[in-house]
Amino acid sequence: MSRLLPPREKFCNQCSTLKSVDEFYRRGPQGLLSECKSCNHNRCRTGQKYKSLRQHGVTVDWYIATLTEQGGGCAICGKTEEENGKLLAVDHDHACCPGKFSCGECVRGLLCHGCNVAIGHLQDSPRLLVNAMSYITREGTGTKQQKPPAANEKPSGDTK
Repeated sequence: MSRLLPPREKFCNQCSTLKSVDEFYRRGPQGLLSECKSCNHNRCRTGQKYKSLRQHGVTVDWYIATLTEQGGGCAICGKTEEENGKLLAVDHDHACCPGKFSCGECVRGLLCHGCNVAIGHLQDSPRLLVNAMSYITREGTGTKQQKPPAANEKPSGDTK
């Protein structure tokens, strides 16, 4: 009596492709997952990528719409996801939800890592932000001072 050999190919329910059974993860001693390894990896990676959105009570559609409204980048500096190296952070009002995550009602927009950390260090305080802006723009701060011209030199920019 001849013994039946197990099938060497399987149909992936996600990408609708006939593939070698080696391209499927095993489920239990007898079975294989219904999706190939590639589709399984993509599905899991996408789910992990957007996990933080669920923790802020927003959807992928909200994220995409907000990103589009913001011109494709951070609401403060314009840095894109590619420049940020990951999804932009969902910024929320910490007065409403003081923890790491939000209720979804107090989200303000999307920020790159640097801008999100910066406003966090400024405790979401408009007063501290204005003070910081005044500090970095005040005369003589962070810029090299030009020496006054010597008595026998013409001032720079003087063409006469």
